Amino acid sequence: EKTRIQRNEFSGYTEFTWVFFISVIGFALVACVISYSYDKFKRRSDPVASSETRRRSMKRRANKYALDKIGQKSVYRFFLGKSWVGWMVASAVMAIQIWILFTFVRGAEFDLSDDNSDFVYTWKCPRDKVECDNKADLTAAGWVMFGILMASHLLKDLVNGFKMIVLSA
Repeated sequence: EKTRIQRNEFSGYTEFTWVFFISVIGFALVACVISYSYDKFKRRSDPVASSETRRRSMKRRANKYALDKIGQKSVYRFFLGKSWVGWMVASAVMAIQIWILFTFVRGAEFDLSDDNSDFVYTWKCPRDKVECDNKADLTAAGWVMFGILMASHLLKDLVNGFKMIVLSA
Protein backbone atom coordinates (compact mmCIF):
# COMPACT_ATOMS: atom_id res chain seq x y z
CA GLU A 1 0.00 0.00 0.00
CA LYS A 2 1.29 3.45 -0.89
CA THR A 3 1.77 6.15 1.74
CA ARG A 4 0.01 9.48 1.47
CA ILE A 5 3.24 11.04 0.21
CA GLN A 6 3.59 8.39 -2.53
CA ARG A 7 -0.04 8.83 -3.59
CA ASN A 8 0.81 12.50 -4.26
CA GLU A 9 3.47 11.51 -6.81
CA PHE A 10 6.50 11.77 -4.49
CA SER A 11 8.89 8.85 -4.23
CA GLY A 12 9.32 9.36 -0.49
CA TYR A 13 9.63 11.82 2.35
CA THR A 14 13.06 12.98 1.24
CA GLU A 15 11.79 14.11 -2.16
CA PHE A 16 8.76 15.75 -0.52
CA THR A 17 11.03 17.60 1.92
CA TRP A 18 13.22 18.90 -0.93
CA VAL A 19 10.15 20.15 -2.82
CA PHE A 20 8.81 21.73 0.36
CA PHE A 21 12.10 23.53 1.10
CA ILE A 22 12.42 24.77 -2.47
CA SER A 23 8.82 26.04 -2.30
CA VAL A 24 9.50 27.90 0.96
CA ILE A 25 12.68 29.46 -0.45
CA GLY A 26 10.81 30.41 -3.64
CA PHE A 27 8.02 31.99 -1.60
CA ALA A 28 10.58 33.95 0.45
CA LEU A 29 12.29 35.20 -2.72
CA VAL A 30 8.98 36.27 -4.25
CA ALA A 31 8.04 38.08 -1.01
CA CYS A 32 11.44 39.81 -1.00
CA VAL A 33 11.10 40.94 -4.63
CA ILE A 34 7.56 42.21 -4.04
CA SER A 35 8.66 44.04 -0.89
CA TYR A 36 11.66 45.56 -2.67
CA SER A 37 9.53 46.64 -5.66
CA TYR A 38 6.88 48.14 -3.40
CA ASP A 39 9.54 50.05 -1.45
CA LYS A 40 11.08 51.42 -4.68
CA PHE A 41 7.66 52.45 -5.99
CA LYS A 42 6.76 54.10 -2.69
CA ARG A 43 10.03 56.08 -2.61
CA ARG A 44 9.58 57.25 -6.19
CA SER A 45 6.00 58.44 -5.65
CA ASP A 46 6.57 60.05 -2.21
CA PRO A 47 9.38 62.65 -2.19
CA VAL A 48 9.21 63.04 1.60
CA ALA A 49 9.85 59.32 2.13
CA SER A 50 13.00 59.48 0.01
CA SER A 51 14.82 61.94 2.28
CA GLU A 52 18.07 60.48 3.61
CA THR A 53 17.45 61.14 7.32
CA ARG A 54 14.01 59.56 7.28
CA ARG A 55 15.35 56.53 5.43
CA ARG A 56 18.14 56.07 8.00
CA SER A 57 15.63 56.36 10.84
CA MET A 58 13.35 53.76 9.27
CA LYS A 59 16.29 51.42 8.67
CA ARG A 60 17.43 51.77 12.29
CA ARG A 61 13.91 51.00 13.54
CA ALA A 62 13.57 48.02 11.19
CA ASN A 63 16.94 46.60 12.31
CA LYS A 64 16.02 47.08 15.98
CA TYR A 65 12.66 45.39 15.41
CA ALA A 66 14.32 42.48 13.57
CA LEU A 67 16.95 42.03 16.30
CA ASP A 68 14.24 42.11 18.97
CA LYS A 69 12.31 39.40 17.13
CA ILE A 70 15.31 37.22 16.26
CA GLY A 71 17.04 37.71 19.57
CA GLN A 72 20.30 39.43 20.46
CA LYS A 73 22.07 36.11 21.02
CA SER A 74 20.82 34.33 17.89
CA VAL A 75 23.32 33.46 15.17
CA TYR A 76 20.71 34.49 12.59
CA ARG A 77 21.21 38.13 13.52
CA PHE A 78 24.34 38.00 11.34
CA PHE A 79 22.03 37.92 8.30
CA LEU A 80 21.05 41.51 9.12
CA GLY A 81 24.64 42.76 8.89
CA LYS A 82 26.95 43.37 5.96
CA SER A 83 29.87 41.24 7.13
CA TRP A 84 30.66 38.30 4.85
CA VAL A 85 32.11 36.38 7.80
CA GLY A 86 28.85 36.80 9.71
CA TRP A 87 26.86 35.66 6.70
CA MET A 88 29.11 32.61 6.32
CA VAL A 89 28.73 31.67 10.00
CA ALA A 90 24.94 32.00 9.89
CA SER A 91 24.77 30.12 6.57
CA ALA A 92 26.96 27.31 7.97
CA VAL A 93 24.68 26.96 11.01
CA MET A 94 21.62 26.86 8.76
CA ALA A 95 23.26 24.26 6.49
CA ILE A 96 24.10 22.06 9.49
CA GLN A 97 20.52 22.30 10.75
CA ILE A 98 19.15 21.33 7.33
CA TRP A 99 21.61 18.43 7.15
CA ILE A 100 20.42 17.18 10.55
CA LEU A 101 16.79 17.54 9.45
CA PHE A 102 17.42 15.47 6.31
CA THR A 103 19.11 12.81 8.41
CA PHE A 104 15.90 12.46 10.40
CA VAL A 105 13.74 12.57 7.28
CA ARG A 106 15.77 9.78 5.66
CA GLY A 107 15.45 7.76 8.88
CA ALA A 108 11.67 8.18 8.74
CA GLU A 109 11.35 6.69 5.24
CA PHE A 110 8.68 4.01 5.06
CA ASP A 111 10.71 1.24 3.46
CA LEU A 112 10.65 -2.00 5.44
CA SER A 113 13.25 -3.66 3.19
CA ASP A 114 15.84 -1.02 4.13
CA ASP A 115 17.74 -1.91 7.30
CA ASN A 116 18.58 1.78 7.87
CA SER A 117 14.91 2.74 8.27
CA ASP A 118 13.86 3.66 11.79
CA PHE A 119 10.34 2.41 11.21
CA VAL A 120 9.08 0.08 13.93
CA TYR A 121 6.59 -2.71 13.42
CA THR A 122 3.29 -2.00 15.18
CA TRP A 123 1.72 -5.42 14.64
CA LYS A 124 2.16 -8.06 17.33
CA CYS A 125 1.34 -11.65 16.50
CA PRO A 126 1.21 -13.82 19.62
CA ARG A 127 1.92 -17.50 19.09
CA ASP A 128 -1.26 -18.59 20.85
CA LYS A 129 -3.63 -16.49 18.66
CA VAL A 130 -4.66 -16.76 15.05
CA GLU A 131 -5.07 -13.01 14.62
CA CYS A 132 -2.51 -10.24 15.06
CA ASP A 133 -3.02 -7.05 17.07
CA ASN A 134 -2.11 -3.57 15.90
CA LYS A 135 -0.36 -1.86 18.79
CA ALA A 136 -0.06 1.53 17.05
CA ASP A 137 -1.35 4.31 19.23
CA LEU A 138 -1.66 6.84 16.40
CA THR A 139 -5.15 8.29 16.04
CA ALA A 140 -6.64 11.16 14.07
CA ALA A 141 -7.12 13.10 17.31
CA GLY A 142 -3.43 12.64 18.13
CA TRP A 143 -2.38 13.97 14.73
CA VAL A 144 -4.74 16.96 15.11
CA MET A 145 -3.24 17.76 18.52
CA PHE A 146 0.26 17.39 17.11
CA GLY A 147 -0.64 19.77 14.25
CA ILE A 148 -2.11 22.35 16.63
CA LEU A 149 0.91 22.22 18.94
CA MET A 150 3.40 22.48 16.08
CA ALA A 151 1.47 25.31 14.40
CA SER A 152 1.16 27.27 17.64
CA HIS A 153 4.85 26.81 18.34
CA LEU A 154 6.13 27.61 14.83
CA LEU A 155 3.61 30.20 13.63
CA LYS A 156 5.24 32.99 15.64
CA ASP A 157 8.62 32.29 14.04
CA LEU A 158 7.05 32.02 10.58
CA VAL A 159 5.26 35.37 10.91
CA ASN A 160 8.36 37.09 12.33
CA GLY A 161 10.51 35.59 9.56
CA PHE A 162 8.10 36.88 6.92
CA LYS A 163 8.16 40.34 8.53
CA MET A 164 11.96 40.26 8.48
CA ILE A 165 11.94 39.41 4.75
CA VAL A 166 9.62 42.33 4.10
CA LEU A 167 11.72 44.69 6.23
CA SER A 168 15.01 43.62 4.63
CA ALA A 169 14.07 44.94 1.18
